[in-house]
Amino acid sequence: MLLRTLLLSTALIFAPFTQAEIYKWVDERGNVHYSDEKPATAPMVETIHPHTDKMGVQLTQPASAEQWKQDALQPPASAAQPAAAPSSRTRSVNADYQQQDWCEGVVANCFTEQQDYVCKLRYGRECQDIYHWKVCLHQHCTDNRLADKCESPFYFLDKRPNMLGRRDLGRPLPMKEWVSAQDWACLATHGFFCDEVAFEADCQEHYRQSCAELKNWVSTAQERCISARDGDCKDIDSLIRYRPAPVEEVKKAGTMNASGRVITQDQLLQSLGVHKNDPADVGKLQSTLEAITGLNIDKHRRTFDCERRWP
Repeated sequence: MLLRTLLLSTALIFAPFTQAEIYKWVDERGNVHYSDEKPATAPMVETIHPHTDKMGVQLTQPASAEQWKQDALQPPASAAQPAAAPSSRTRSVNADYQQQDWCEGVVANCFTEQQDYVCKLRYGRECQDIYHWKVCLHQHCTDNRLADKCESPFYFLDKRPNMLGRRDLGRPLPMKEWVSAQDWACLATHGFFCDEVAFEADCQEHYRQSCAELKNWVSTAQERCISARDGDCKDIDSLIRYRPAPVEEVKKAGTMNASGRVITQDQLLQSLGVHKNDPADVGKLQSTLEAITGLNIDKHRRTFDCERRWP
């Protein structure tokens, strides 16, 4: 009844015997949208079938979609565990965490062991590797006097770490200070934002696994590690060898075909309709670059110790 009340409060109708289709897309500025009306102009639209416990939700106003997502994912409120506040990921991609250097003035790795643990769950890499990838790539470009590439957002997106893709558009680096308590609990358990493992269709499409498998991958990885005697199976650096990688990451890293040739596919650039470095695409590529996880480029930033991690 609580879920129904929440849905009705956001202009939604509960229809017990129908299953709604919800459409998800990313606009040219990297903002994620949800609607029950399929957009006519979006380059790539995902169709979401709500999880079994949310079947029958029918959106009546496209503007209610984001509120629907937040409300539907809230756990029941109780005195012992109040419902979490909406995630901070809905903030503008130009928020402070994308602009101000979290590590300014800090010697060595500026992220804590707990923060790096969560980053490794999600990306298989330390937070600093993911956080500084844009500025380090820019520094490498500048040091090697690749002037034409240093000003090209296509170059940066093309050379980004393989694990960064459409799922990271508009989302902050998974720091406890930047996400809701609910999302932090999900991230610290299995490396996913809560909504990423809420819909079975999404889990199957993006990971070829069920949401239940993704939520329990850490314990499964420990079992596999122990069975294979693959090092210290309590250590995160052993477990991330079994990390479930999204299909998009696998395709960007490249797969080998029958003839031994490595075939790569960049679904992020394809979703933008971009296949080469074309000056006409600079606008939408720049906004996408700024929207994706990681500290944004500032030519006046201090020099980083990037050699060990990038490129």
